[in-house]
Amino acid sequence: MKNVKLPICLLFFILVLLATCCNGQHKRSFLNQNSCDIPCWNENLPGVTTTQELIDNIYDLSFIEKDSIITNGGPWDIFDDRVFFTYSDIVVHGVAHFNDNVLSDISFDGELGTSVGDVVDSFGEPDFVINVPVTGGIPGYPDTSYVLTFIYKELGISFAYGTSDLPKRWKENLEPEIPIKFINFFDPKIFDQMVESGLFGQSVLTGEQTLKYLRPWSGYGSIQDKYPPAKR
Repeated sequence: MKNVKLPICLLFFILVLLATCCNGQHKRSFLNQNSCDIPCWNENLPGVTTTQELIDNIYDLSFIEKDSIITNGGPWDIFDDRVFFTYSDIVVHGVAHFNDNVLSDISFDGELGTSVGDVVDSFGEPDFVINVPVTGGIPGYPDTSYVLTFIYKELGISFAYGTSDLPKRWKENLEPEIPIKFINFFDPKIFDQMVESGLFGQSVLTGEQTLKYLRPWSGYGSIQDKYPPAKR
């Protein structure tokens, strides 16, 4: 069989196409769709932004589906009001929580196009990691999986991923390539309230249990060794 040699111009075109695709994927990262410094998100700062200011701000964002915005979402957990919204071009759902008409935190879940390593590279090593067992699967035949949450106490950031749909390698080892499915920006002043309410414990751990199982960041590697799961 003869070796097939591509014309130089065709090879150049392929390389440009690959570079464009790679850059496009990078630009899709949730972290790149922000106009201010964390924990601010597109001019919405926890602890400062009012309910109406957030509503006005997200209406002005081109990538938010306008018909998806739901205001006056009512109380939940330690918060007294919520606003819901959805990205228009990718599957990402957002919810903003308020107390006394001021933004307390804002969370996003879905196809964030962002990995554990992306966040750690952007904001440094988190303060804590908590590994919470959750039960799912067919009723009567529960399958235990885990949610790992990474917390920046002073910055007001947390992010998380669940192990249920991951390949075995990533179920057992924390690696920078693991995609995250949830990110939250919060007012650092409410950190203690969030811990006490069990929000970092997936609402299945008490505040006391959450505090007990907040592990300091210990780098990548074996999850069982570095971040063993909490016990309810």
